[in-house]
Amino acid sequence: MKAVFLALLLITACSVNPPVSQDTKQPEKRNTSFIETQMNDPLLPNQKYIYETGINKAWKTTTGNPSLKIAVIDGEVKAHSDLAVPSIRFYSLDAPLDHATPIASIIGAAQNNGIGMAGITKCQILSYVAQTKMDTYLGDFRLDMVERAFYQAVADGAKIINCSFGIKNDSPPIRAAVSYAIQRGVVVVAAAGNSGETSLTYPAAYPSVIGVGASYEGKRTEWSSHGSWVAVYAPGQGLLTLLPDRTTILSGTSAATPVVTGTVGLMLSVNPKLKPLEIRQIILLTSKAGQLDAYEAMRKVK
Repeated sequence: MKAVFLALLLITACSVNPPVSQDTKQPEKRNTSFIETQMNDPLLPNQKYIYETGINKAWKTTTGNPSLKIAVIDGEVKAHSDLAVPSIRFYSLDAPLDHATPIASIIGAAQNNGIGMAGITKCQILSYVAQTKMDTYLGDFRLDMVERAFYQAVADGAKIINCSFGIKNDSPPIRAAVSYAIQRGVVVVAAAGNSGETSLTYPAAYPSVIGVGASYEGKRTEWSSHGSWVAVYAPGQGLLTLLPDRTTILSGTSAATPVVTGTVGLMLSVNPKLKPLEIRQIILLTSKAGQLDAYEAMRKVK
């Protein structure tokens, strides 16, 4: 009986990123005339988080490395006209499509191609499908699938792993998988959760992981999980992004996490020798009042 109970714990774990209210209004346009790196993506003026975090200024140094591999452990990332997905590994066959694709688009939608939005960094998106439709709105994540995805992402050469999900309890198999990735030079970025409380969320709360909370116009949202274990806050309310057939608005720490992941991609594009803990420290030291400052982080990397 005990063995069966332990097995169930390892197989299934609920995400602690419950849905937050998704804003339907398009973000107000920002003046992009000062962007030194001119891009012609028509939705870029509506991508407020690009300007709020200084990513537009960080683009003066680099717009990313097309060969950099970024893993997205989530539902299925669906390729579309503005997003290439060169690799998909399925651990679940019933994953929803409305979570992973907008997240991956924030990170790596094609830049300067005259359509859609601009991803934060040039990169290769690797999709690891570990989400299921157990919850009718957001889905759920199986720990055994997440664990396998971590090891496979490292084997596939990913340099960053984006985890826009979380679990309430420390899981030894997930902790071991995270440690395995970190020790091999892979940066892990994870969502802090949407509980509005200080209770720990994993893998975000592991000391070597960059745990990400959500902010809106420079202040932590009331629904973002928070505490000293959260490394940094990034815009996470009303982010304009893409589904395969339309634009969409995404809110939650799930949305804030890829903003940090994309920034880490820019940092590694400039200095690929940076170690995960060095990157985490730079992001902490350059944040302003806990808010991500991509431009200052890039200045530290140069």
